[in-house]
Amino acid sequence: MEIPPVGVWLLTAATAIDDEVDLEGLPAADQIDEWLYSTAYDLIDEAEPVSGLKLTIHADGTFTEEKTGLLNLPWYDREGVLDEAVTPFSGILKTEENLMYLHLEEPISWATPEDTIREVRVRYDDGDTIICDRIEIISNQLVRTMSVVTDELYLNKVLLIYQKT
Repeated sequence: MEIPPVGVWLLTAATAIDDEVDLEGLPAADQIDEWLYSTAYDLIDEAEPVSGLKLTIHADGTFTEEKTGLLNLPWYDREGVLDEAVTPFSGILKTEENLMYLHLEEPISWATPEDTIREVRVRYDDGDTIICDRIEIISNQLVRTMSVVTDELYLNKVLLIYQKT
């Protein structure tokens, strides 16, 4: 499969989970990094059928996203706000080895990560909310994992599965 996975992808399934940092476990920073950069493969079988979102990935490494119907999913908008309505955004893909990350075309200056790893992996970091929005191809599906950490304590992960048209 080409990198980036150029084409039009339609949302077919999704699921979401919430958790919290274990204050008595590993250091919080390690737990946060693990949450942000891990996939949600174990959630694929739990994903429920859903539609209403189209992701188009262009050969130049940009993408556009648009709603095609009503959706009821946890969604973190371009400004890191948890929204009850899905608010699509467009932007660019950043690649690290075979992993791809969705980023805003025009980054928000006060929410741009400062360290090198987060610069590629994280699309939003304002000090209170961190969002890693990663895509991968698994069994001919585009699997998107939107991992969010809020207040260095609350953890949210949204798994979106797309099929190529």
